[in-house]
Amino acid sequence: MSHFVATLAYDGAGFAGFQKAKEHLTVEGALERALTILLKTPPKLERASRTDRGVHARGQIVTFSAFIDDLRRFTYKLNSLLPPNMRVMNLRPIPSDFHPSLDAMGKEYHYNVCPTPIQLPFRRHISYHFPYPLSIDRMKEGAKVILDLNDFAAYQNQHPEKRSDTCCRIERIDIVEEGLNLRFEIEGNRFLYKMVRNIVGSLLYLGCGKIEDLNALKMGKREELGITAPAHGLTLMKIHYPKKWGFC
Repeated sequence: MSHFVATLAYDGAGFAGFQKAKEHLTVEGALERALTILLKTPPKLERASRTDRGVHARGQIVTFSAFIDDLRRFTYKLNSLLPPNMRVMNLRPIPSDFHPSLDAMGKEYHYNVCPTPIQLPFRRHISYHFPYPLSIDRMKEGAKVILDLNDFAAYQNQHPEKRSDTCCRIERIDIVEEGLNLRFEIEGNRFLYKMVRNIVGSLLYLGCGKIEDLNALKMGKREELGITAPAHGLTLMKIHYPKKWGFC
């Protein structure tokens, strides 16, 4: 039996999050069912990130062990058994001591915003409609403030598994304008519960004037910062790993 790593892409609009649930369609549940059909036994899945309901992914990483002779044929069969809004983009062997979350060095997220008065209807599931005038320069100033933070307690929502260690390192926050789309690209070594969406919401509030003082971004409490931006604008783009594993 060999160990394999799968790169998943999925449209989160059709899933109740990643984690397996009895009464809802989830990414993990759909993948487990498809693999069970092919392998004749339920696989033990390990994932890099537990995305929330409605969050999309282009680079989710999942591992499992199995006997597979022809990877190309197996990938084709696996995708034919998955829902149409989910695909295994790549499947490759990996040493058995690789762990998708414990070995991760960081993650990259993109968040899409439509800042125009009217949103293109076919982007409604992948972009947050925020139809208010925004100062891009002001948001970029705010991004610099956030990049200097070490403690992100104010950017973590309440959760049963709320982390007590709230120190994180954000490597990059880029704000990219592309036609009718505004994209926040955020990379960091780790993220707290809904942290990316709270960063985006706070920068949007700064950009539209609902937050006036830049210092609020580093001294405010969760309730003093911006909204938690909706899940459907968020995409997990990539998980970063050490080069020794052969993919980064």
